[in-house]
Amino acid sequence: MIDHSGHIKLIDFGFAKQFKSTKAEDQRTFTTCGTPDYTAPEVIKGIGASFPADIWSLGVMIAEIYTGTKPFSSGSPKDIYENIIYCRAEYGSGLKLQCRLLLERIFVVDPG
Repeated sequence: MIDHSGHIKLIDFGFAKQFKSTKAEDQRTFTTCGTPDYTAPEVIKGIGASFPADIWSLGVMIAEIYTGTKPFSSGSPKDIYENIIYCRAEYGSGLKLQCRLLLERIFVVDPG
């Protein structure tokens, strides 16, 4: 990972999980960790998360890279979670249409 000044940063992927089963229904986790802004709705709801939760977090990172702010930010974690559950993303006016369309396809509240 690279910080805002271009310096390399080390990242701890200690929370990464490897699933032993190949069945899709067995490849969910119920662990919550990390920054509230990047949390997928299925994690907040406690229904179990899998690969789509990673795509959601990638969408948050894409939005942050392009706009300089996180799309679901708010004053408190409770408000952030509420914005995520109801998909109330704010991008500002500088986001190009193509990027907005991509994010709308990524930010799907129901991963099914």
